[in-house]
Amino acid sequence: MTEEINQETSTQPEKKLVPSFGVELFRDYLLPDLLGEESPHIFYWAGKDLARKFPLTSFEEIQDFFEEASFGTIEVVKEKKKSCKSCFTDQPLKHALICKVSLPSN
Repeated sequence: MTEEINQETSTQPEKKLVPSFGVELFRDYLLPDLLGEESPHIFYWAGKDLARKFPLTSFEEIQDFFEEASFGTIEVVKEKKKSCKSCFTDQPLKHALICKVSLPSN
């Protein structure tokens, strides 16, 4: 029995942790300096492009994606029929503003 468990756990891919300090340096300091005043527009476009490349159908999938990408934990602050306000509850994006997420239509 323990051999079966060991074989099952050894075949599962190991999760790699991404050091957030390096990512934060690029996102918060290097990229804005390189992109200049256009950085907010480019980051907005990049976010929309990521959303198209990784379509998610539920808020739970959004939460899983943010955790998997090492963006942090995102939680609902206020929910309406077709949208919800969310916020990051831990690092590295805790300093980010509350964001509005459009919920997928069923």
